[in-house]
Amino acid sequence: MKKLRNTLMLLLCLMLSAAAALGEPQCMYVDLPGDFAPYGGGWGLSEDGSVWVGGGFGTPGQTRGGLLRVSLDGSCADVTPEGDRMEGLYGEVIPLEGDSCIAVRSVRTENGYTDYLGRLDAGERAWQMEVPGSGPVHLCRIGDGFLMSCKPASGAVEIRRMDFSGGETWRIQLKERIVIEGMLAGEGWHVAYGMKYEEQHADGSGQNTTPVLLAFDDAGRLLWKWESARYDCHGFVAAAWREDGGVVALEQSGAIAFSPEGEVEWTYETDSRRRGLAAVEGGFLLASISGSGEVHAEFLDAGGALRREEYIPTGRNWSGCTPFISGGDAYVLLESIYAGSEGLGLMKLDAE
Repeated sequence: MKKLRNTLMLLLCLMLSAAAALGEPQCMYVDLPGDFAPYGGGWGLSEDGSVWVGGGFGTPGQTRGGLLRVSLDGSCADVTPEGDRMEGLYGEVIPLEGDSCIAVRSVRTENGYTDYLGRLDAGERAWQMEVPGSGPVHLCRIGDGFLMSCKPASGAVEIRRMDFSGGETWRIQLKERIVIEGMLAGEGWHVAYGMKYEEQHADGSGQNTTPVLLAFDDAGRLLWKWESARYDCHGFVAAAWREDGGVVALEQSGAIAFSPEGEVEWTYETDSRRRGLAAVEGGFLLASISGSGEVHAEFLDAGGALRREEYIPTGRNWSGCTPFISGGDAYVLLESIYAGSEGLGLMKLDAE
């Protein structure tokens, strides 16, 4: 494992908040090694609270894959395997125990990119397999293994149940034109969310997409599917479990709550685009980032009613934000896809 090449500087600042409902959020700016940027690669939360972030070193089109581990105190380590500075990017990652993880990396070839799935143990590659077709590739931990969604050359999107040694238990093939944006693993049943492409416009100007949610059991059997009747929105971008066993999914215009049987139970509508969702005690946290770098945090109760909201300035510009829960505390991971600029930020919220 390569040691961090540069001395990292951590700037800790108290953020301003107009209301005291969230207390005073603390935002830690994490200076990244070299010219690293997430480039929308993916991230994963480990049991010890550290955040593993995939991305690359360099500029768009000329990146060398990179993998970082960021602690909640703002310290950062480069955990890219020695000799693995391939042209391309690291994507989604599932942290395991210690210094191990399952990760996706996209390697540049003469014909584009080839995706590889593999396991890293203390910086050494334990195994690796090529993922056929083209991305995106998404991962989700499930018990003693994980789920992977991919799009093979056949064009039919697949969801596979795999173990940590790369063995496959089952796979589902989705015949419709569906793009998976993420998955959730639960007790006895799981969900995949994303968008479905509709028919091409008659004038050739493009095609609409609609949010879609798929529920399937431990054997890979499809239980139910829900898709919106609206064709003017992109798709679901995040989801979280409800305490009663249902699920809440987030799309551009707000959140939709489903029962375990797939019935819509409540909706929460909003005018601005939401980028992240996390379940908190008694409800849900929604987060988005404005063009001026302001975080919009909303807390909903279990029934979908707005409990309170905050607009929190960060003083920097960010490309995206993702809320998550660690040790009972709520955080927002802030990221910029541009190398050598804003890097990463961690904002801690008062979830009480």
